[in-house]
Amino acid sequence: MYAHAAEAGPPCPLDVTERLGESMAACRLSLDNAGAEWGRSHKPLAGQLGQLQNLHRWLKWKATAAALITPAQLLGGGVWLTMHHARVIRQNQLSADLMKA
Repeated sequence: MYAHAAEAGPPCPLDVTERLGESMAACRLSLDNAGAEWGRSHKPLAGQLGQLQNLHRWLKWKATAAALITPAQLLGGGVWLTMHHARVIRQNQLSADLMKA
């Protein structure tokens, strides 16, 4: 058994180079396929990212508008309510003055 291995001699450098080249080609093909797959999956994700950025921008504007409009509405409602009750009180005072006279 050992005699046969000795007869074959050392491996031929061409054989090693050829097998190494095959391995490198398989590795390169695998990397190319992975890169192509990443490219295909990257495009939809980039589109979704753009949509999310637009939604985020819109929500920031909406929240800012709500934060500014709400206090203005509360202030306006308070002013209207104060003026309304001042008129009611004035009318009631006038009615009371008329009843006294």
